Amino acid sequence: MSNENPKIHLGVYGLCMRDDKILVIKKSRGAYINLYDLPGGRLEFGESIEECLKREYNEEIGVGINIIKLIGVFEYQCDYLKRGIMTHLHHVGVYYLVDIDSVDIRRGADGHDSLGASFVETKKLNKDNMSGIFQVVLGSFLRTN
Repeated sequence: MSNENPKIHLGVYGLCMRDDKILVIKKSRGAYINLYDLPGGRLEFGESIEECLKREYNEEIGVGINIIKLIGVFEYQCDYLKRGIMTHLHHVGVYYLVDIDSVDIRRGADGHDSLGASFVETKKLNKDNMSGIFQVVLGSFLRTN
């Protein structure tokens, strides 16, 4: 991995499961473009971690959430092309198990980070259609639950 153009991203994310399906977004930009990822995003200055998660779910999915428990803190590193420049990403995420307060989710693009949300069966998620950090989180979660 390259050390040129390093970027550290700290985010907060929520894992919502219904039956054998996980609520995901398809990324519209960044290192994980066109891949499934968990809803969430960057912590803003002065915002608590839980406030961040609630804001991100509202922005990306259009619903409120109930935070159930902390799953853990995970990290992932990769290189990706950003505006024609190879960039090294060190992604650190705080992950929670959550439940949504409505099944009426935003299925279309949010105009920022998501191409739309959907519930996807876990058996249809794989290394070719998921972000790297989502693979790490889901693998750990499924082994321990």
